[in-house]
Amino acid sequence: MLRNILLLSLAALGSASARAQALTPAVGVGTTFSYNFELHGQHAPFELTIANATDTLKLKWRIRNLAGGVYAVSPAAWQRGTALHVAQPLPGPPVRLPDSQTFMMLSKSAYATLLAQRRFTYNNTVYELRDDPGAHPLLLGGQPLDVLHVVAQGDLTELWILRNAAFPVICQMAHSPLGVNYVLTNLK
Repeated sequence: MLRNILLLSLAALGSASARAQALTPAVGVGTTFSYNFELHGQHAPFELTIANATDTLKLKWRIRNLAGGVYAVSPAAWQRGTALHVAQPLPGPPVRLPDSQTFMMLSKSAYATLLAQRRFTYNNTVYELRDDPGAHPLLLGGQPLDVLHVVAQGDLTELWILRNAAFPVICQMAHSPLGVNYVLTNLK
């Protein structure tokens, strides 16, 4: 009995130690997320920069250093959005998203619901938190990134969300039924 308690204590300490060693980057205006996007087997570098975070959230994007644009996420969407904008980015003037949509990140309320209830609903899909930080680590520069891993109910979609209440950015999407998957490769 004492041996089992000791083993459980050591496992808990190891888990806390692993989380404490995970990379928890500061995110704010000027932060750039670099991704490798895969769309139906085609790969492309994609960058997302937080250009403004007062009132309307402005996200500047670039693909292959050739095309770019800006998404404007309304204060209502940033706070309480319930859907991801999933249309292909189009270069040109800023695109103002509807009050229900965010781009490549969760709303603050969806993130809070995830932490409180271990699940959230986005795009009418329920995502559940997985307690497997070591099973599918997201590495950045060889160091694990502090993310929350969620899996969709009803399909195979997996998301890794940055553990950040102000900017719960999706760092990786895998097995998307839309054929769009991506993984964070750099953060500066």
